[in-house]
Amino acid sequence: MSSEITVISGLTVRKGSLQYVGQPQSFQADMLGKIGPAVGAIQVSTAGTDVSLSQLTMLGGWCRIRNLEVDVGTGTVTNNWVFGGPKSGGVLVPFFWLLPGEDFVLRLYPGMSVFQLKASHMTADVDISAFDQ
Repeated sequence: MSSEITVISGLTVRKGSLQYVGQPQSFQADMLGKIGPAVGAIQVSTAGTDVSLSQLTMLGGWCRIRNLEVDVGTGTVTNNWVFGGPKSGGVLVPFFWLLPGEDFVLRLYPGMSVFQLKASHMTADVDISAFDQ
C-alpha cells in the first residue's frame, strides 16, 4: 500500500470574457485490494443497464467510465450520450452524463455494488474500469 494509483485532472474554460484555468492537479491514492480493472466494455440500453461491481473484493475504489460512442460531428446532445448514477427504490438517480468520447473518473462509495447507466438515443458502447479500494 503505497500510492499505487495516480489521478490527474484539470479544467480550462474560454468563452468570451469567461476565462477559467484550473491547472491540472495530480494526487496519489493507495489501493488496498488487488482486483481491477473490472467490468470492461459493455452495451448500455436506453431502458438502463445495471453495472455490477461483484468482481471486486473491496468496494470503494477508483473507477473510470468512458462513452465509446463516436461523435457524429455536431458536438451537441444530438449525439448518443450516456448518463448514470445510483438507484433509489429501483429508479436511476442521474448523477453524470457523457457525450461520445468523454470519460469520468471518480472514487466509488464503499457501499455501492451496483449503479445504472442509460443511453440517450440507442444502445451505446461504454467502457468501465473499476478497481478495488
